[in-house]
Amino acid sequence: MMVKSRAQNWTTSVKNVLHHFGFDECWDAQTIDNCSLYKIKRAILSSYENFWHAEVRKSPKLSLYADLKSGYKMEKYLTTVKKFSQRKEFTSLRISAHHLHIEEGRYNKIDRQLRICRHCHLDKVEDEAHFLGECPMYMEHRSILFKHVISQVPSFNCLNMHMKCLYLLTCEDESIINHLSKYIEMGMDMRKQNL
Repeated sequence: MMVKSRAQNWTTSVKNVLHHFGFDECWDAQTIDNCSLYKIKRAILSSYENFWHAEVRKSPKLSLYADLKSGYKMEKYLTTVKKFSQRKEFTSLRISAHHLHIEEGRYNKIDRQLRICRHCHLDKVEDEAHFLGECPMYMEHRSILFKHVISQVPSFNCLNMHMKCLYLLTCEDESIINHLSKYIEMGMDMRKQNL
């Protein structure tokens, strides 16, 4: 009896999904050709992507991530960066799961504008853009990174800091990704040593 109940629930779920996406004819025919299967997969994926994007946009914590992710896809850096510790730091920076003051201050209920960098005297919020492009603590290493990026993309120098940050964190050029991943790991290590 238990198996029959489970089968009814599963088949009902399949029927409901097909109905929801307008594929009642597949249920009625009790067969799905390759073309219909592709269309069903695309409809479900598209629905999930819309849901995912709306949920990401709702969260203030994920504001950078929402700016970085234009679609639900695997990011190039995940296959380019071979060293696990660098890939982990890269991911942490992208999803705001790091220890920059912008995040630590959020946990401690400090107003956003008061989450100032404790590693420099610029009186700027220590966010991802400050870490990647402004804080003097990383100047020597940043100049190496930026020199490489500008050699590949001369117009990079014309971008404001927020746009530079977005470009770096979404770049698909493997050499830039590798230089950036080294910079991020080195910078996070420097922060830990200077706390």
